[in-house]
Amino acid sequence: MRPTASVIRTYQIQIIPGLLQTEGYARALIRQGSAATEEEIARRGEPRASRQEIAGAHSAMGGPFTILRFAEPDLADVVYIEQLTSALYLDKPVEVDSYLEVMEQLCLQAEPVANTTKILKQIYAET
Repeated sequence: MRPTASVIRTYQIQIIPGLLQTEGYARALIRQGSAATEEEIARRGEPRASRQEIAGAHSAMGGPFTILRFAEPDLADVVYIEQLTSALYLDKPVEVDSYLEVMEQLCLQAEPVANTTKILKQIYAET
């Protein structure tokens, strides 16, 4: 029987986070799949650029990763990093510990899940 992960923690990023987007990049994202006028695009892109004034770097800017934890006590955590044509499985304790530390930092820096609806409504109101 194959071991299966009992806990999967993942950090994913599909686009540049809003706080790190240039105004031009933000406009291009807004324009994509949108019938918005150039005036509307500019209005919606400006808050993203202004939020950069309060943004800072974060510990996971290197890219997406997943940490797999197994129920079997003799199996160590594994970090999974998917790439375009391959994937990496990191199992050396020093490597895994680095990713666990980054995940913990992300969890400490992130807003509580209970605030998600409020945050999304606030972002929506700004656009």
